[in-house]
Amino acid sequence: MEILFELAWRAIATAVAIVLVARVGERCGALMASIVMMFPMNSGPGFLFMGMDQPAGFISDAALAGFAGSGAILAFATCYVRAAPYGGLAVRLGAATLGWLAMALLAFWLPRSLLGAFGLIALGSLIVWRFLPPVAAVLATAVRAPWAYLLARGAFAGLVIAGVAELASILGPTLAGLAYAFPTTPIASIWVLHRRYGAAFALTAVAGVPGALVTYAGFVLVVHLASGPLAPLAAWALAVAAAIVIASARALMVRQRTTAVRS
Repeated sequence: MEILFELAWRAIATAVAIVLVARVGERCGALMASIVMMFPMNSGPGFLFMGMDQPAGFISDAALAGFAGSGAILAFATCYVRAAPYGGLAVRLGAATLGWLAMALLAFWLPRSLLGAFGLIALGSLIVWRFLPPVAAVLATAVRAPWAYLLARGAFAGLVIAGVAELASILGPTLAGLAYAFPTTPIASIWVLHRRYGAAFALTAVAGVPGALVTYAGFVLVVHLASGPLAPLAAWALAVAAAIVIASARALMVRQRTTAVRS
């Protein structure tokens, strides 16, 4: 029964995230959709439920691994965009996943420390700076997708993702943290954006991931630093508040930039 409950909430969280990404993309464009993609829709509930069962040390270690995984997300976005000229959605997601795995292996094998995590993020930032090509922003909003379309695909993707996350979460804090750093919700969102709104729209959203990643990174960093000084659930609440503030500030910046371009 507990496993079914875990699967259900992860599936629901993923479905809700996909609907939000799509609706924000329709109203505000692809760059704003990338901000929603990087909000901790998967890791947020994950750390909440872990905080109910695990001690503060476990939560802090898992969050540190998740923070180090931010560098892998940067590699994911770069590889997706770089692979765009060479194939369709499967090729792009395949290349992006391989890029994530390469960086995640570094995060797994290197000694876990906050300095090492910042080093992996710096490496990911260097990859973005060196290899991410410029992408012309898609400013026009997408055609509205039916609710049934989004919910059906969100629920299906959520069940697949939930099964993977459920297996990973029992393997210890490092693998649990890296599992939550895997871009599960972004992959499902990219799938919907690409199929429904077109390759260019999805490409613009993925190109915006490095700038939007600060929301996810801020969330797991606060969880890591606050777990111990605070109880795990209190640390989680503080991290959620930080993520909301960061995402709001990022959204304001993107809106102002988009308005300036349109005018």
